[in-house]
Amino acid sequence: MRPTPRAARPRSLIVFLLTALSATLATACAAGGDRPRVVVTTNILGDVTRQIVGEEAEVSVLMQPGADPHSFGLSAVQAAELERADLVVFNGLGLEENVLRHVDAARAAGVTTFGVGDAVDPMTFRAPDDGGPGDEAGQPDPHFWTDPDRVRAATGLIAAQVIEHVDGVDAAAVRANTARYDRQLADLTAWMETSFERIPEDRRALVTNHHVFGYLADRFGFRVIGAVVPSGTTLASPSS
Repeated sequence: MRPTPRAARPRSLIVFLLTALSATLATACAAGGDRPRVVVTTNILGDVTRQIVGEEAEVSVLMQPGADPHSFGLSAVQAAELERADLVVFNGLGLEENVLRHVDAARAAGVTTFGVGDAVDPMTFRAPDDGGPGDEAGQPDPHFWTDPDRVRAATGLIAAQVIEHVDGVDAAAVRANTARYDRQLADLTAWMETSFERIPEDRRALVTNHHVFGYLADRFGFRVIGAVVPSGTTLASPSS
């Protein structure tokens, strides 16, 4: 039997290792592609959804921290990502002004979408003489997350959507994550109540950059007396 030439052995080993590596990467890509995916439009709801889902699915958030949801626009890649999701979670009520048409397109393509704002008993913007914006008086206010009680409600509603519509998740794990996060939110609410009680009622007045704290004002007894941008969106112009 002729011995294998020494030069051939390293080449054979390299070919074997490359083949094994390729097979491993292909398996990993297939496994990653099969993992359920939840796509969330805003970073605020993205944080909430990640707490709920944990390791049960991949959660992709379209807006990065610091992004303005009123002016944010999607790339073509992100728009396609919406249509590949198992579930799309969005704020709604006009918040993601440049994104909602893509959410509608994903829904038309058969993707389950969930508008959280509509489901948490949204408030409407108040009349200008009550400290509210002018043209939007009576329109739904999308900034519900400034009320921790509504965030707690939203947490349970998102969890229900994940359990019902995202195949492959462990429902018990999602419920446990949700219960843990709900306790944290309850502690936050108690801390906010204690903190705001230190402010005399006649001094609980807010001036904000735009009309974003209506829910907080309603929940904790504040008055919104003005806004730099007298509108519910940052796309409007400040008044003189």
